[in-house]
Amino acid sequence: MSTVIAMQNIRTSLASIARRAEAGEQFLVVRNSRPSFYILPANVNEGKKSNISLNDITGKIDKSKASKSISRNLVDEIIHEIHGETVL
Repeated sequence: MSTVIAMQNIRTSLASIARRAEAGEQFLVVRNSRPSFYILPANVNEGKKSNISLNDITGKIDKSKASKSISRNLVDEIIHEIHGETVL
C-alpha cells in the first residue's frame, strides 16, 4: 500500500520522503487531487529470487513455436516474468 502525498508537500519534505523511501515505503503523489506518479524505493526488486528456472525459460521458448528466431516480445515477456514486473 502506498502513502498518498500532495505534490506541494514534496518540496518541503523531500529529505524525509527520501529517508522513508529508502526504508521501503512507497508514495503515490497526487496533483490537483488526481494521481500523478509514484515514488518507490530504488531497491524494490533487489533480493527477490526468481521462481523460474532455465528449464522453464527454454520450455516457454519451445512452446512459442518459434522456428529459427525468437520474437523480441517473447524475450521481453520472459525477462519481465523473471523479474516479477508487469509488461505494459
